[in-house]
Amino acid sequence: MIRIRDLWQIVRIAGPFGFWRLLRHSRSLKQTTGRFLVQHALFALDRVGLVDSLLSDGGLDVASKPELDSSMLLAVCEYLYENRLLERMSPTRFQARNRSEFRAMLRCMYASFAYGQPLGALDKLLTGQWKYGRDVVRDGKYDAMASADLTSLFSYGFSASVLRTTGARSVLDLGCGTGGFLDYLRDHGFSGALYGLDLSEDAIDEGIRHGAEARGVELHVGDLFEVANYRSDLQEGKLDVLSLMFVLHEFEDGAVMDMLRRIGREFPGTSVLLTELPARSSDEIRNARRTVFPELKFVHEISGQILRTRDQWKDLFERSGFTLRAERANELTNQLCMFFASIEST
Repeated sequence: MIRIRDLWQIVRIAGPFGFWRLLRHSRSLKQTTGRFLVQHALFALDRVGLVDSLLSDGGLDVASKPELDSSMLLAVCEYLYENRLLERMSPTRFQARNRSEFRAMLRCMYASFAYGQPLGALDKLLTGQWKYGRDVVRDGKYDAMASADLTSLFSYGFSASVLRTTGARSVLDLGCGTGGFLDYLRDHGFSGALYGLDLSEDAIDEGIRHGAEARGVELHVGDLFEVANYRSDLQEGKLDVLSLMFVLHEFEDGAVMDMLRRIGREFPGTSVLLTELPARSSDEIRNARRTVFPELKFVHEISGQILRTRDQWKDLFERSGFTLRAERANELTNQLCMFFASIEST
């Protein structure tokens, strides 16, 4: 606790104005530097596999990790203890102070973890020494975790609310990850056939390990640009809807149109459910209610992802043989869901 004598000494030496400047600067330094250091400390602990120990009943004993630099690890744990994120069980043993809050904080930081590499190399990206996708990329593991976390909280229900209006009886989710959206549909009353396709074998294995097949969800490893190759693995007959949730912003216009035209040829009469973050101008974002959209827009842009406006998405689909039938937008989360029917089925 700060003593009155110490405060008076600062005021006497620095003067009232100097004291006020010191107080403000100290507070700003704590807020800015503190968040940065906590984030990187947690990231390091997660990367070396120590987070689970901090969340366990026994906690993490620094002395039990001879493969790590004990003085460095102790410094990290003591810093998090001093910031009230950890409890100290003994001189070298630490545990998460509040496990549920600790887990929630980690989940909120996944996106920062995912983009740590390109942000750390931003100077090289700015000067053109490095190119995104060639010299540096985002961390796929943390990107998938952050995306699943955000989409499960709102996007699944948002997109499902549009899907319910279409009368669809079968859905194929392209770029499905672990199949989270399909699980959501099954858990919320969708009784039709559900399929998922993703390029990541690890993601598909994870979905199967968590019981996708027991819920009647079929997951397949494959390239969404070669979806026609997996027709024999899908339901015989008509497939009602292909879902694309936060997938197409990874690709240029030409690649998107090629894929959509291929879908139109190989799956005649099938509709497409698109869920994306639409592009907004900097002035719109600045004047809107406070959300995380400035951060989302920034990391999308530095990693070569393409945010398109609602009209640009509509134009892309129309030039590829689809027509807009339904849409829903939410300005608070800045999400857009558009339902396109194949021209052949209209």
